[in-house]
Amino acid sequence: MVRRFVRGVIVDDAERVFVLAETRGNEIIWNLPGGRIEPNESGRDALVREIQEELGITVTFHRFLYSQVIGFGGAAWEGLFYGITGYQGNITIAEPHICSDSRFVKATDLDLLNKPEVISKPARIFFRGPANVA
Repeated sequence: MVRRFVRGVIVDDAERVFVLAETRGNEIIWNLPGGRIEPNESGRDALVREIQEELGITVTFHRFLYSQVIGFGGAAWEGLFYGITGYQGNITIAEPHICSDSRFVKATDLDLLNKPEVISKPARIFFRGPANVA
């Protein structure tokens, strides 16, 4: 059975991408906000719910970017990636026990983070569009 998750690319007016530092054991992993899709939940509904739970903002406009199946923890996961281009509220970290840091990062600096592939591909697709990304 393929498990499913959702991630959102949030971009500010300066075209910086919002990233979170998740603590997993002794390791800090930079990632995009999002989480698991619940049974019988659509990707769109999961995106809105997860962003509200993690950041305290309400997504008002988004677009689907792409999906990708990856292996993680011995299981297959289907990731649904969305670009978030509108939201209401101020970003606040609602789950500090999971998220140890957060910031907006210039798109050109995303590859400097650890595990950059989980952030840089969705960001490239957000800025260039699916047809132009290798």
